[in-house]
Amino acid sequence: MSAKDRMFFTERLALLLETGNALHEALEIIEQQVEHALLADLIKQLRQDIAGGLSFSQALAKHPRVFSTTYVNLIAAGEQGGFIAEVLQRLIELEEKQAELRSTLTSAFSYPCFLILFSAGVVLFVLMVVFPKFAELFSRIADQLPFTTTVLMAASDILRQYWYLIIGGLGASLFLVARWLSKPSGVATVDRFKLKIPVIKDIFVKLYLSQMMRVMSLSLANGVSVPDTLK
Repeated sequence: MSAKDRMFFTERLALLLETGNALHEALEIIEQQVEHALLADLIKQLRQDIAGGLSFSQALAKHPRVFSTTYVNLIAAGEQGGFIAEVLQRLIELEEKQAELRSTLTSAFSYPCFLILFSAGVVLFVLMVVFPKFAELFSRIADQLPFTTTVLMAASDILRQYWYLIIGGLGASLFLVARWLSKPSGVATVDRFKLKIPVIKDIFVKLYLSQMMRVMSLSLANGVSVPDTLK
């Protein structure tokens, strides 16, 4: 489920609780309104867990892929203090700020990424379409060609003759990289790498610091202890 689905759930729940509905009743109303099958199923599980004796935060904690530790801890603090609706409103504000930050970063990186992909496309077009048209001419003066042209001609031949192997190899490599990134060791390696790239590392440091400060501010303001906030 996406951040948008979580935002929808949080907004509806906050509104229903603020208008005086009980938690179980509010969840039942949202479940009936939701069109997303997975979200409806998740809300049903939340209702069943609460009916079975779990607190709301404990029920949320059973779905870590949807509700982060921050989300769960803030709800737990709201339960203890009797202000879940207020905590939900703060979580909505946090989601909005995170979404705005993601949008800003996407805008900042989209143009450089487009230029890189466009440049790669141009290079492939030249190697696979343009170079072969001059192959006969180049073969006559092969001993007079610069080293770079010779290398490009060889690359053109390899791309045209073994393109299916290259595509298969790239696909397999992407699959293996995706599997590696799904493991904690892969994520940790990428994170260390991000904090070593010149210029880029400054952006990531500021990004992570701003996220940390927002979460700390929200947690401490709503009664979460300092050790739990840091955790």
